[in-house]
Amino acid sequence: MRITALKQSLAAVIAEMDGVLQAAANDDNRELTAEEQATFDAKTKEAEQLQGQIKREESLLALRASAAAPVVVPGNTGANGN
Repeated sequence: MRITALKQSLAAVIAEMDGVLQAAANDDNRELTAEEQATFDAKTKEAEQLQGQIKREESLLALRASAAAPVVVPGNTGANGN
């Protein structure tokens, strides 16, 4: 399913972002280098794009669910079974 793959990609990007921050934290809590900041910024944009794709997929799933035909149970004539 597409949404699963997108969420896995997002998790990987977030892990990379965390790795950048953790490297600086492990090195006397220093500020990010220019290269690290550029990497972090690029990964942030990538994560935001993935979030947008995930949101679209989730919206589509919700629309499909709302458009699904109701299940008719024989002998059940109403919402309360009456």
